[in-house]
Amino acid sequence: MPLGGPRPRLWCLNLDAEDELRRGAGYTPTRATLAAVAAARGGAMTLLAPADQLLAEPDASGGRAGAERARGAAAPTEPEGGRFDGAAWCPTPRALARLRAAGANLPPAPSFDTLRRVNASRFPYDVLPPRLPGACVVHRRDDAEAWMAERAPHAGAWLKRAYGAAGRGKLHVTEGPLSPRAQTFLTDAELALGVVLEPHVAISLEVSQHGWLGEDGSLTLGVPCVQHVERGRFLSVRVARADELHGAEREALGDTIRRLALALRHAGYFGPFGVDAYRYADEHGRGHFNPCGELNARYTMGYAAGMAGTERSE
Repeated sequence: MPLGGPRPRLWCLNLDAEDELRRGAGYTPTRATLAAVAAARGGAMTLLAPADQLLAEPDASGGRAGAERARGAAAPTEPEGGRFDGAAWCPTPRALARLRAAGANLPPAPSFDTLRRVNASRFPYDVLPPRLPGACVVHRRDDAEAWMAERAPHAGAWLKRAYGAAGRGKLHVTEGPLSPRAQTFLTDAELALGVVLEPHVAISLEVSQHGWLGEDGSLTLGVPCVQHVERGRFLSVRVARADELHGAEREALGDTIRRLALALRHAGYFGPFGVDAYRYADEHGRGHFNPCGELNARYTMGYAAGMAGTERSE
């Protein structure tokens, strides 16, 4: 089946999915969140086929917009043969409820508990061997402080909450005692979910690879892509040239995405996913490759580019 599917879709681009995963039942986005979603939505429009339509978010003033055409502003028209098939950036309860209210056929979706588990920043740490020296997951503030105290002067590090996207949910810190800002960042609620601690490294190339995991466990993989991200904000993506990734890097990325796909299946997840990886230099200038900087068990801004030309079943 082509990437876009045989029938027009009605899409819910709930780019605030991580906020819902973090807050749980009853989540309602703030006006600031709705404004941020609207500002970032353009980067996700590549997921929509020409006949697809977009279910608009309520506007930042609290009003509710209807559906928008993927390429224009005409009112939605029901496709020939029945209702739209629904699709969501991430099939959270709020996204599915909005698609249901709009009259779309709901897509099969993993449970909310599964979505929360596999999208947590700690999930790859539960599956893969360490990829960065000293990186770990902590649940106690004392452990975070002890880890920071052992860092070399001026080394720098990142604190990553369980859920975050587009640069949100993580904090850059320096060596020594945790600053007041870091103390505030490490709330009891966030520590209970697990906070990832990673050393800061100098990234020279950011790549991604995507896949579709069927309900039956079938796996379709796309091709590696090079992406440009600035301060957590997605700017562009393209298919990687043959000479941009070393053979060992392609192999490591392929092995890692297959291993993560198996873990996702065992966790009860199915649907789209993507792995972000990168090449970096250590403090001595030696080059390394991290085959999984992040795992996103949902659609991503680079999914359409990475999966173009693939076929999968839904």
